[in-house]
Amino acid sequence: MAILVIKLKHIGDVLLATPALRHLKAQLGTEPISMLVRGGTEVALAGNPDVHDVFSVGSLPQGRRGTRASWAENWRLFRWLRRGNFRAVIDFSASDRGAICGLLTGARQRITYDNPETGSSFCRRLYSTRLPYGDYAEHQVVKDLKLAGFFTGATAKSPRLRYEVTPAATAWAEKFWSRHAPPGTGIRRVVCHPTSRWMFKCWERHKMARVVCELVSCHRAHVVITHGAHESETSMAREIAASAAPARPELADGLSFDQLAALLKTADVFLGIDTAPMHLAAAVGTKVVALFGPSPPERWRPWCDAYRVLHQPCACQTNRNLTCPKSAVMQCLQAVSEAQVLAAVREVSGWQ
Repeated sequence: MAILVIKLKHIGDVLLATPALRHLKAQLGTEPISMLVRGGTEVALAGNPDVHDVFSVGSLPQGRRGTRASWAENWRLFRWLRRGNFRAVIDFSASDRGAICGLLTGARQRITYDNPETGSSFCRRLYSTRLPYGDYAEHQVVKDLKLAGFFTGATAKSPRLRYEVTPAATAWAEKFWSRHAPPGTGIRRVVCHPTSRWMFKCWERHKMARVVCELVSCHRAHVVITHGAHESETSMAREIAASAAPARPELADGLSFDQLAALLKTADVFLGIDTAPMHLAAAVGTKVVALFGPSPPERWRPWCDAYRVLHQPCACQTNRNLTCPKSAVMQCLQAVSEAQVLAAVREVSGWQ
């Protein structure tokens, strides 16, 4: 018999589930834990010793070819669910798709949160147990741990996030840094990730460029700018790098997830916005400075000890109704100054 954990969310959400996976593994011993995730997010579980098997499902294509592809993928998923011999399902995402997948396993115990904001009322009835969702502002790591603790009947502690960087990626990262910030030279290593597909999470580009220049000129840092694969993110990162040209930041294109993790692990500080790389930096033990827009930091903050969050309250955050235009920098981010960001970097790093 085995346990199925479902997390059909984004890559950062999968990382935030790793403390709960660690708790389940510690309590269940040799019983295998399988995980069902959204396509592309399985990289966050690469090498994770707490997970026996990972199955990823992608977004379904459109059109006739898409119909054939979707039937093929659904059949493959159905066979995997039925062959898994699962005795229980724990769904951290509480989605309609997760509810149906849980039902298809044939497991009698299927638990999730009763969250009226996700999924339909019909699909929520497909679970055998639904826990009260509780406080929306509670950190997602804590919520996942509570669900795992309910299943095991043991108090779930709050370990840090888990990502296993491969030795090959670590060696690559050290070689990468050695060109401009070799060990023993006193040059500080900063990874800056200023981009997101969602513009409402991004800080003003000219401000980030000036902060990069200040870190180089006043703190003897070598700054590496990373970004996602989306064209808009690439364009934004290049614009920031060009604006900060006097500081000669390095633009890191085409990194694999493992290379990004290794780069973060061997850096002194991560500076960025509320994205998956922020959670990855926390997972590998790097100090984090994060700028938050409309997302509540009490729920999504970096899950680590050494971090600083820069956040200005906004009216739309009070009722969780984003009234600001999502295509532009939001007011809560515009209110964050360059001086505040630099002060946060100095505070978390101990730099003078």
